[in-house]
Amino acid sequence: MPNNPQIITDIAKLSASGDLPTHGKVTCGGILRGETKSPFSLKEFHDFLIKEHCDENLEFYQTVLEYQSKAIELYPNSKLNDRIRSWGSLNQLSLSISRERLSSLAQSAGNLASSPTSPVAQEDISASAEALSPKRDKIFGTLRDHLERIIIRFLEPGSDREINIPAPMRKKLLYEIQDKQNFHPDIFIPALEETYKMMKTSSFPTFLKRQTSAAKAANDK
Repeated sequence: MPNNPQIITDIAKLSASGDLPTHGKVTCGGILRGETKSPFSLKEFHDFLIKEHCDENLEFYQTVLEYQSKAIELYPNSKLNDRIRSWGSLNQLSLSISRERLSSLAQSAGNLASSPTSPVAQEDISASAEALSPKRDKIFGTLRDHLERIIIRFLEPGSDREINIPAPMRKKLLYEIQDKQNFHPDIFIPALEETYKMMKTSSFPTFLKRQTSAAKAANDK
C-alpha cells in the first residue's frame, strides 16, 4: 500500500473540491465489490490491469464468483462470501467516495483481510458429485463443466491465464476437484485470498497513484 503523503494530500484536495464524493472509502476490496466510482471504479481497475498485462487475477476472482453463484443451490452453506467480505479490513488507504454497485457479480464480493490465509471451513466441504440427488444432475453437470474451464484456463501449469499461486496450494486445489470430485465453492478460498493479496500489494498501489494523479491533473485544468 502506498504511504506517500503527496498522494494523501492530493486525494484530500480532490475531495474538498467536490470532484470526489463524500461517502465511504477506497480500498482494493471496495473496488472489487463495485463500491467505488470513477476514477477508482472496478471497470477502470480492470482496464488498468489489462494494460499492465496482469488481469488474470481479477479474471480468476470474477470467474470463481460466477461459479459460486451457480453452485449456491447445492451448497447453500458456502462461506466464500463471508471470507470475501472480510477482505481489506486492515491498513488500507481511506478516501471519501460514494457507494455505487457496478454489477450483480461485484455485489457478492467484499473487503479482503490482510492476515495470513485461514483454513477453509470444513463443514460440508467434502460434498461431492456422489452426494447429489438425481434431479440435480443438470446443475452438477454445469458445475463440472465450469470447473474444467477453470482448471484449463487458470490452474494448469503453462495455461494461458495461469495464476501465480504456491505449488502446494495448486496441487491441493486440483486434488480436491479432480480426485475427490469436490465441487464446493469454498475449496477456492485459499487461492482467492492469494490472488487478492497480489492485487492488493502489487497492482492496487500503482493504480491508486496513477488515478489520483490523473484526477488531480484534470482538476487543475
